Amino acid sequence: MDGSGTRIYDPFLTFHLSPSLVMVSYHREWREKQTSIIADKDERSESKRQETIGAAHESIDRFYEDYNQKKAKSITENRYRFLEGNAKGGEDDDEGEGEEKKRVSRAFSRWMFRGSRFS
Repeated sequence: MDGSGTRIYDPFLTFHLSPSLVMVSYHREWREKQTSIIADKDERSESKRQETIGAAHESIDRFYEDYNQKKAKSITENRYRFLEGNAKGGEDDDEGEGEEKKRVSRAFSRWMFRGSRFS
């Protein structure tokens, strides 16, 4: 052996490998191992990403279901209060409420017709 290579003993065949071939083989094995590790990490990452997306969709769906239920309930209650108030005919209106309605009506009229020939 002249120091330029490594002898590998094989009972059936003895051959000589140069150090560069040994390193190439080692690097190839290392790359394959790293590639499989990265592929496994990517697979786990993708499954976790899909779980997170699914949970987000469920959360959003739940939010809008609750929001729409509350909105429908509010609309119904407001409509009921409006109809109930109109049925009374305004008999029980406090003086302050009547004045407030007039102020709002005047402010709305001014806003509605601002800058037009109606002001």
